[in-house]
Amino acid sequence: MKALLAAVLAALILAPAALASHPAGLYRQTDQVATMDDGVGIATTLYTPVTHGEKSPAVMLFHGLGQGRQQLDPVARLLAQRGYIALTFDFRGHGQSGGLFSGLGARELLDVARLRESWLPANAPVDGDKVGALGISLGGGAVLRSAGEGTPFRALEVIETWTDLYQAFVPQDLPKSGAIFQFLGGVPTNRQAPELLALPAAVSSRDVPTLRAFSHARSSRHLLGRGYPPTLFFQGRRDFAFGLEQGIAGWQRHAGPKGLYVGPFGHSPSRFPGPDFELVMQRALQWFDVHVAGATDTPNRPAVELASESGTSVQGYAGLPPTTRHVYSLRGSTTIGASGKVVRRARVPQLLETFGAPTVQVRASSATGWSHLVAVLVARTPSGQEIVVSEGGAPTSLTARPKLVTVRLISQATRIPAGSRLELTLAGTSTAQNLGNLLYLVPVPQRARITLRNVKLTIPALRTPVSR
Repeated sequence: MKALLAAVLAALILAPAALASHPAGLYRQTDQVATMDDGVGIATTLYTPVTHGEKSPAVMLFHGLGQGRQQLDPVARLLAQRGYIALTFDFRGHGQSGGLFSGLGARELLDVARLRESWLPANAPVDGDKVGALGISLGGGAVLRSAGEGTPFRALEVIETWTDLYQAFVPQDLPKSGAIFQFLGGVPTNRQAPELLALPAAVSSRDVPTLRAFSHARSSRHLLGRGYPPTLFFQGRRDFAFGLEQGIAGWQRHAGPKGLYVGPFGHSPSRFPGPDFELVMQRALQWFDVHVAGATDTPNRPAVELASESGTSVQGYAGLPPTTRHVYSLRGSTTIGASGKVVRRARVPQLLETFGAPTVQVRASSATGWSHLVAVLVARTPSGQEIVVSEGGAPTSLTARPKLVTVRLISQATRIPAGSRLELTLAGTSTAQNLGNLLYLVPVPQRARITLRNVKLTIPALRTPVSR
């Protein structure tokens, strides 16, 4: 990440900024430990522009899970060179900070409030309340929840994060167990608080009340109508942790100045930074220039921007991009056991660019306690590439009499080339589609059997594709 970020710094810092003048983008960088009210030390790095005595606007930067403040060092340097005070820090239980990590619980939110409201003004020449916040993944969730709890920020920017953690990780009440276990593994168990250590058991046993309570305390969607500051949502086109619906719902709920940028970055199967990183940083700097520093030359941006798969072009919209539904009837009846799978196929004659959540409807019956159904949608291209378009799962309560089961897949934007073959796999785990597909790992009961009949697959797609 640092290499790619460094490559674009020179171009970006030459962009004009409506900030106080300072000598050639010079800044001081200092490492300090901020002591919280419970005695835990939070490791910080402060980037302070060299000015002629003027105070400066500031931005707090929030890193991702299992990372540290160094993850955002290049962005902090970019902001400091542009005239902002930048503050990075390690969440407790991360990096050089002490304490135990509770998965963004009340303790971490108190840390954020203390850093913003007392520590930062006492340690840097901040220009009044001109303080913004930028967070990636975990950090984005922290930014949104902190603002909802009342921590004062002038403007927010969140990248590839959630607004409803339960919907993201337990869609349709079925945990995305593999993704959850992977995220939990990002923090050593000896640095996890008890509420975090209890999660694996809750996931394996599908303890919905525990998972729902944990997620609600760390979500922001229900708070976004409370007068949030201007917020720019950056959401990934293909992100199986935090799908499009997370940024879209946040953007829809937000009542004030807001923007939504969807680009080719994110968690697996994407990566961050993406190929459009220079453009993302341009949008980010302009947002802070206007809403934190007070620049008056406001860029005339559309409400929603959608970048192509390659990141080389961007289409703007007044609202969400218009879509149309593509429906595939996949007939047949098959009975499988716990380790089996049902595969249905269809052809895609023309280029298809999905946008939104595909759905699978199937008539299912079981008299042996089949507990849940997982669906994985793959596109096999004419060149032989396998694209996992989306996947999802849902609990089932079945009898010998057929019942309609609906599985909503993760909301994505995926380019499917013309002539591709769609392949839909229905099973008890995502590994049935491919042993390397680790999103849904908890199996159905070993002796269970299920009969699946007449599948209907519905894919929302852009009326006019933006990727070629």
